Amino acid sequence: MTNDAMTNDAMTQLPMNKFQVSSFKDQGTRPGRKSLVLIQVANQTRRRVAGAYLQGHLQNVLGLQKVRGGEWAITVVGDRAMAALHERAMNLATTTDVLTFDLRDRGGTSELDLDTVICIDEAARRARELGHSVQEELLLYAIHSLLHVCGYDDVTAHQAARMHRREDAILLALGVGPVFAKRSSKAGGEARAKRASRSGR
Repeated sequence: MTNDAMTNDAMTQLPMNKFQVSSFKDQGTRPGRKSLVLIQVANQTRRRVAGAYLQGHLQNVLGLQKVRGGEWAITVVGDRAMAALHERAMNLATTTDVLTFDLRDRGGTSELDLDTVICIDEAARRARELGHSVQEELLLYAIHSLLHVCGYDDVTAHQAARMHRREDAILLALGVGPVFAKRSSKAGGEARAKRASRSGR
């Protein structure tokens, strides 16, 4: 993943021509699992996004990460909008999978104030390549963004491995199944095939 946590300067310039907006605030029923996080999913594309699927799973993710309060805005965009935002935020004029904007004030009391932007076109490409649904890929991107504000990073190989292990553990707990293990297996198989081809085996 190419995501970075960053400030809100670029996010404020994102056009808000939302085609689909859904909100969910779960007050919880199980002891120790109460969540007061408002999750809003805004779809700026004409592709279908299963907002209820994302919100339901992400409330469980918040419970697993012990995040009890705050707000989380998730915006789904296409390649063009993501490339424009990526350029403003990181000076990279390319599309990417997910961008994270941590809006918490230093010394503030908010446990979570997060803006996440995810690219459905990139999700569709990766899902097709790896053989799972676009919604599962979008869920992975959202989890990745949340982990960035929960003490995880992926700057170094060691950090990335730790973060990916946590992502797969969460996806297993949700009943979705590991996504990064699938990526690693596919990458390993391709590398072995290339080595065999070069050696004439």
